[in-house]
Amino acid sequence: VAITDEKTMGETLANQWSRMYGSFPNTRHIAIDEKTGKVIWDRPFTGDTGMTAFYQAYSDDTLVTVGCSRPYFVNGYDAKTGKELWATKVKLDGEGHGGATQRPVIVDGKVFLCTTVLDLKTGKKLYDCPRGNCGTAGASKYTLFYRAGDIAMWPLTGKEPPTKITQIRPDCWLSMVPGSGMFLAPEGGGGCRCGGGTRVSVGLIPRTDLPSIRFGPQRFLDTLDVTIDAPLGGEALYTTDGSDPTLQSAKAAGPITLTKTAEVRVRASAKRPGPELSPCVVRRYEKVQPKKRAAAAKVNFQPADSGPAPEGYWIDTGELVDVRSNGFAYGWTSENRTGGRFRKDKSPTVDTVMGVRGTVQWQAAVENGRYEIVLGVKARKDHSEGFVVNGTAADLDKKPAEGDWQDATITRQIEVRGGVLRVHTANPKPDARNMYLTTLSFRKL
Repeated sequence: VAITDEKTMGETLANQWSRMYGSFPNTRHIAIDEKTGKVIWDRPFTGDTGMTAFYQAYSDDTLVTVGCSRPYFVNGYDAKTGKELWATKVKLDGEGHGGATQRPVIVDGKVFLCTTVLDLKTGKKLYDCPRGNCGTAGASKYTLFYRAGDIAMWPLTGKEPPTKITQIRPDCWLSMVPGSGMFLAPEGGGGCRCGGGTRVSVGLIPRTDLPSIRFGPQRFLDTLDVTIDAPLGGEALYTTDGSDPTLQSAKAAGPITLTKTAEVRVRASAKRPGPELSPCVVRRYEKVQPKKRAAAAKVNFQPADSGPAPEGYWIDTGELVDVRSNGFAYGWTSENRTGGRFRKDKSPTVDTVMGVRGTVQWQAAVENGRYEIVLGVKARKDHSEGFVVNGTAADLDKKPAEGDWQDATITRQIEVRGGVLRVHTANPKPDARNMYLTTLSFRKL
């Protein structure tokens, strides 16, 4: 329990937003026996109560306090005596969308908070962890669950990238609950003004005997690398011809490269009692065959219900790459319709935007050669690592100052070989923030 003198608290609250950090004066830290109400220890609080929220979490005789400010102030205490064990700071990644109200999650002696993993006993930083946006993170023994637009899952080892359950959006607070051997996520996007998402509740049961195919593109124009992971203690066997794998099938020792439409089927060989092979995990990938290739075009990104594109522009509403009514092939390698947003600008080319996150790419079938490409972007201060166009970095020369969204353009000259123009974020993780395209234009030089 953290108790503060009522008069002092009132005076401090009046000036709360003028201070950057510092605990309420006269705050005390008190431990009370839950059965008798007897005070076990009573000490002056040495941590920070934060600007926006204050949290406490307990595990293994260690009490962790978090004062949410810029940065987070994190302290560890001996829960038996109240003595401070360590104090540190954790970077605040972003300010809006729940960035300043993240709770600590403790699993197996590690504290997962916002962008950082700390050792519970020493406070020492162990490694980085991803942070989404709105919503409170939760964890099972092996996985961190959080909101990154959709439901995101990250192995707690820190050695693998996050994966997402796309089109399913949890709410902005406590709607992802791991417990009793399941992961439960009641529907939470029905009232969200950001749009998109499938209005369903989900329950997941862990399957430790199954292999997995990492989430990635569903359609492609040239080649596609697919990564397969085997379960612990087993091997992953796969086929691409639609038949079920057998013990004689190829083993997945790294990414496999697809050059045509394929149905990838994967089974795990069991190094445990039970059947020799696990059930099949199946994912289909489709290669699109373009009818013609463009040498120049202008594209407007917009939600599906926003009407026609401005005159002279191709319309893109986040649909999978395909041959469009104009005969050209373009679109997204994974469904991205939930990325469309209205921004209520006067200009028809910047009043709508398309969010870009994770491994999704925008692709177009074009002629080979050298091109000038211009990206129209909506950006603000916490705009992430920028875009990549056919291997060439394309980021803002200067990030916007503090404040609302700003329009900007990024111009690059790039070389196209293989007949495909590709645009994606420089950060392939689902927690890339505020990466929005308004328009895209290209012309062959």
